[in-house]
Amino acid sequence: MNNILSKYVQLEGDKTIWGTVFLLSLFSILVVYSTAGWNFLFQHLLKLVLGLFCMYFIHKWEFKYFSKIGLFS
Repeated sequence: MNNILSKYVQLEGDKTIWGTVFLLSLFSILVVYSTAGWNFLFQHLLKLVLGLFCMYFIHKWEFKYFSKIGLFS
């Protein structure tokens, strides 16, 4: 299972940050389900998956692109 996952998803960077993000994501799923029920859970999961998807692809960009954005501020 680990080999299959590492074949498609290659997380680079600090493992502590990635672990914290995934643990907080799991915790938020539990909180939303216990307080709001199924309807809001699906909305929350959609937003959570979209956010993690964006986070994964942004972490793949090279740092030089972010330094050019910083010149505008």
